Amino acid sequence: MQEWAPVFLKALRLSPNVSEACDAAGIGRTWAYECRKSDPEFAQAWNEAMDRSLDRLEARMFQRAEDTSDTLAIFLMKSHRPDLYGEKLRIEYQGTVELQWSDGEANQDASTPSGSDGGSPV
Repeated sequence: MQEWAPVFLKALRLSPNVSEACDAAGIGRTWAYECRKSDPEFAQAWNEAMDRSLDRLEARMFQRAEDTSDTLAIFLMKSHRPDLYGEKLRIEYQGTVELQWSDGEANQDASTPSGSDGGSPV
């Protein structure tokens, strides 16, 4: 791993901002991404640092939601418990539907899966 990596990873654990972590380590973003691509150990450490940073942010969001923000609380519940609080959309239709496929052919069989003839609905 590169000598600048510990500083970069520490900064990334504090904030999920790659540019700030690069500035702290004295490297460019392009170089950081190149190292991530070529070094699996660094890539894993990067992902772990990012996860820890996002965990910290999430914890702060939960605290703020509990203290002051119904909107933030709703957002977090939809995110973490989509079966209970997520958006529910159900569309029912009886009858015939004509679908126009991207290859220009019309298909009146609504049960034909998208892409089954090489095209897709438009």
